[in-house]
Amino acid sequence: MIKIGMLVLLCFLITTSSILAQQTDKTITGQILEIDSVSRKLTLRHNSYRGGNPDQITFLVPKDAQIIRGTSNISFLNINVSDRVTVTYYSDDLSGLKIRRLEDHNMGNR
Repeated sequence: MIKIGMLVLLCFLITTSSILAQQTDKTITGQILEIDSVSRKLTLRHNSYRGGNPDQITFLVPKDAQIIRGTSNISFLNINVSDRVTVTYYSDDLSGLKIRRLEDHNMGNR
């Protein structure tokens, strides 16, 4: 009976650790190239870690993503193409890269 309990506990720990490993947050800074407000996607241009060449990456922006400018929360509709942003994101194997937090660095003329 104890062996079965230990086996179940071991399976639970392995499953939990793999789920947590898949949702590790990453952060990247770049400039917004495209915004699709209907499907809530944005494409970011950033310098690649390999060689410093510009690269593009597309993210989904869930409704619960935190979007801020300065100290204020803003709407997804308040970000613009060419804004310089820092994005904290995670990988959702089913639907791609999802933004958890977007910080808009453009304070002027807003």
